[in-house]
Amino acid sequence: ISFFLILFLLQGHKDSVTCTAFSHDGKFVATGDMSGFIIVWDVATKKEVWSFEATDLEVRGIRCYN
Repeated sequence: ISFFLILFLLQGHKDSVTCTAFSHDGKFVATGDMSGFIIVWDVATKKEVWSFEATDLEVRGIRCYN
């Protein structure tokens, strides 16, 4: 049996989310989807803080740097 903790629902993407990455301090999470849309979320407020759309590209990986 596996247990998961749902922090919040990712509402705002245009397609299926394909990857996620937390910042080193755990304050932010970045998510990318199949349409090329990337959103950075504030974990504490569960609000979008930044977004970017790469046209015609699927996001396959995200990495957070300091």
